[in-house]
Amino acid sequence: MMKVSASGQVASNGGSALGDSLQPWHGWVAGLALLVFVGVIAAAAYARRRRPVEDPARLAEFFGELRTLAWTVEGRASSLDRLAAAMATLFQAEVTYYYRTRTARRRTASLFRWSAFLFGTAGLACPLLETAVPNWAGVSRLGYVLLAAAAASLAGNELFGGTKGHIRTVTAQYTLERLLNVFVVDWSEWRSTVETTEDWAAGFAILRRLSDGVYATLLDETREWGAVVTEAEGAYRASVSPSAGRSEKPGR
Repeated sequence: MMKVSASGQVASNGGSALGDSLQPWHGWVAGLALLVFVGVIAAAAYARRRRPVEDPARLAEFFGELRTLAWTVEGRASSLDRLAAAMATLFQAEVTYYYRTRTARRRTASLFRWSAFLFGTAGLACPLLETAVPNWAGVSRLGYVLLAAAAASLAGNELFGGTKGHIRTVTAQYTLERLLNVFVVDWSEWRSTVETTEDWAAGFAILRRLSDGVYATLLDETREWGAVVTEAEGAYRASVSPSAGRSEKPGR
């Protein structure tokens, strides 16, 4: 009985000491940090949800426009003009897609970077605050939580394609715009002389060159996206694996 009572008293004293060491506002700070981090994740997910996805219906509309073209001698000029306009409309949708995507990527990257900066700065300041303000004893332990939140924000930026995705989509958008601008100039030049040269094959060559350039850009962007995501997933998987922090023991 004496032993049980003594151990119970010791356990009670230990719990009381642990409770006394934690200030009431510590929980508020930790809860606020968690709330901010969850808010960053939710805002990034919302920005990605608003981004329009690729719609194959516009390709069906393009093929529907082709069925109305007449390739007679009298109608080939107007048919080529309509074909060029339909292709330009089809590929302008890709430019719009990448513009909206870059906006979402920019917002996602900014949220993650700002959260990493704020959490990291607050985490590094916690030990200094504990030293400077005696009443804030134990605040240094919150620094580990804040630094972990900063690291998670940086990892989220990599995993969800924040900064790298923004750069990639901006590059793709400008490349597509350049292809469309060159196409307009080449088409106008060809159209101004075709009535005298009768070089109708050159018009089809210009359209084919535009199509090849656009789809080459889309494939390159998709390939780069896959490589970046795979690399980010591998790095994150390695960082959270149980053996990540273990050092290899030297052989005897």
